[in-house]
Amino acid sequence: MNSNFVIEVADEVQPGEPHISEPSRSGLVGIPNITEVWKSDWAKHGFDERSGLKFCHGEDDTLDVMVNMDNINLRNEISRRRTKDPQVLRYWFKYGLFLLAMGMLHYHRSSEAKTEPAEDGSDFAMISEASKGLAVTVIPVIYQLHKDKSD
Repeated sequence: MNSNFVIEVADEVQPGEPHISEPSRSGLVGIPNITEVWKSDWAKHGFDERSGLKFCHGEDDTLDVMVNMDNINLRNEISRRRTKDPQVLRYWFKYGLFLLAMGMLHYHRSSEAKTEPAEDGSDFAMISEASKGLAVTVIPVIYQLHKDKSD
């Protein structure tokens, strides 16, 4: 069995100044700090049973993320899925909600209509409100993905 192939060689490219583009600034630096908030601390963070998460500015221009670990949807999922370890469900909730919210924040800040963080915190407030809806679906979606993969 014979195989034929052709190799084409292009002219050598002369090294020049590399083009380095400035990364877009989100107004925040570093890895976000994720803090679990339990019912006893709801008042400090303005949470209720339906709250999902909340962003706020931390020290040194970092991002703090407060996740409601006593969310009613999380508690219902723990009650309903008795065969699943509650710690696993809490993990799914915490990090699933966090990743979805970070995606929303990234999109909101990189969209053409919005290139800089909102000075009034409206982007944080919008995502916090939307996290109430995300909290309803995050565990069922992850559970289904997990179940399909383990079959």
